[in-house]
Amino acid sequence: MVAWRDSNWISVIRFMKAFDDPNTVVPQRIAELTDPNSMSDLRSTAIALFDQCYNDLVPIAEGINRGVADSLVGDLKDVSHAHAEKLHAFVNEEFATPELRNILLGWLKNHPWHREMLLQSSFIAHAFSKPRGYAGDAALMEMICLNDDRGSTPFSVAKNRVYLDLPAATAVRKRARALAKRLERLPEGSRILNLACGPAIEVREFLAKHPHRDVRFLLLDHDPRTINALGNSIHDPRCEIGLVNAFKIIKGKFSFWMPHAKTAGQANTKDFEGWKKWLVPVKYKKCAIPRASFDLVYTSGLYDYIRHTPDNLERGVTGLTAQLFSLVKMGGHLLIGNFRTPGVRDNPHTAHHMTMMDIYSDWQLIYRSDDEIRDFVKTLPRQSHRSTLLNESLNSLGEGGVIGFLEVERLNTAQRGLSERQKDDAGRRPRKLPLLQSTSSSSDHGAAGTIPQPLGWVPSGPRLL
Repeated sequence: MVAWRDSNWISVIRFMKAFDDPNTVVPQRIAELTDPNSMSDLRSTAIALFDQCYNDLVPIAEGINRGVADSLVGDLKDVSHAHAEKLHAFVNEEFATPELRNILLGWLKNHPWHREMLLQSSFIAHAFSKPRGYAGDAALMEMICLNDDRGSTPFSVAKNRVYLDLPAATAVRKRARALAKRLERLPEGSRILNLACGPAIEVREFLAKHPHRDVRFLLLDHDPRTINALGNSIHDPRCEIGLVNAFKIIKGKFSFWMPHAKTAGQANTKDFEGWKKWLVPVKYKKCAIPRASFDLVYTSGLYDYIRHTPDNLERGVTGLTAQLFSLVKMGGHLLIGNFRTPGVRDNPHTAHHMTMMDIYSDWQLIYRSDDEIRDFVKTLPRQSHRSTLLNESLNSLGEGGVIGFLEVERLNTAQRGLSERQKDDAGRRPRKLPLLQSTSSSSDHGAAGTIPQPLGWVPSGPRLL
């Protein structure tokens, strides 16, 4: 193996300074780095770093698997973070472009440090392999929230624990607990929309814990496998589950596809492709999401993947915020989560933690500053709302946090002068919402000519997504 030498940083520094004109230099460097007959200084430096990291872990892995010393588990954590710090310094923002990052990732995934060490972690392996086409799927979120030990060897268990203990993973667990507590405080008759719901752990726990409470949920996600898993685990008339495209919501198309009872657990993205789309009404019913109808609308991780479009505020995060706000009733709340920029005030999620996710598992989030999160409501009329920035525990951001949660309350004229306690007490009597019905006929729903909708989601016809 090639030893890592401090003098090799000279090559990195020189390379960083070369990016004075990215329009001409970057393509030249990419061509040089991808030329199989050329071994550039940067590639040599990268491989040397990977070699060092691999060599550092070999004796630790062997020792942990033999059970020779418990202290090696602590050493593994320290060494893993030291490696990430070195890698972050190597791919820092001064010279890393998306194209060069992808080249680096190609070098890494073919190196034994990645194949034989990093992928021993179930966390990293799942995010890297993307079995559902993207890294942060519901299965990974559930793995993080369950927080149990996984692995086929003592080393793989210990290596996975390194990443389950990262501030980002800890924040995801805090987020789920905080949302569960928030649901507990909702009054009777409340209606909740969870967009990009993932495993919806907090909802499942609420339904199991409170079988008789009159609180009703609409869980929407873009991933058919998530919808199938939820449909197989939730059998409660207070909860409806459906497929949705968030980008359609940004465009003002408030509809989702709910599988019929006889096809529950069989959702598939291919149902909406080619000739199969003509059979969609047989397998699903299309439902409208009613405006100004929800006491709470929340999305905890979707915004980590939605870009800001400053040239068109009706799209991107500002457009989505405005559309979701329109679903909230007077006095209701909208909750939007987004990972905060590493290194900002009181954020334990550092830049090298971000590198572990970004490079090891090819998982990129859109991190935002506190002001950027606050600007989600930029297009809303000032008198229509009151917004507060919270952390992943839904406490004041003054306590610090990895995730910023923007809480947006929809105000009416009578409420604007009331204190928070007065608003909670005002108009909060238990109520029974009327059932909505459609005049469409369906053999799945009993009486001909009438489809009862116990949660108020209105079928909007057989039009396709």
